[in-house]
Amino acid sequence: PAAPPPPTPKTTRDEIFFDGTGARLTNIAKAILDGIALRMKSDLNSTAVITGYTDNSGQEEANLAISQKRADAAREYLVTRHGIDPNRLTTIAKGSAEPAYDNAAKEGREKNRRAVIVVTFVSGA
Repeated sequence: PAAPPPPTPKTTRDEIFFDGTGARLTNIAKAILDGIALRMKSDLNSTAVITGYTDNSGQEEANLAISQKRADAAREYLVTRHGIDPNRLTTIAKGSAEPAYDNAAKEGREKNRRAVIVVTFVSGA
């Protein structure tokens, strides 16, 4: 009989938000990252892409730097707090590109100060 096809990879997507122009993780962000770490520990082949973003205020060069710091902060937390292998984590900085929320509104700008963590589970579990 033919071998069963490999499981289709499954992904999860989480967002964490940052205050102001910084890259400090809030307690809510840490709680979300704790959950991500648990899922990654249950599938040792899983990988994550962490993409940092900013709102559209300020210079784009500075926004790219801040968005990289946000992605790095999430990565560093997963590595140091949970022992996730850094080779399983990729960071991307998008600055103010690809806003998920309306930058014309204060609430939208606040929500655009975020990092998106997409975890891919190779085992399909």
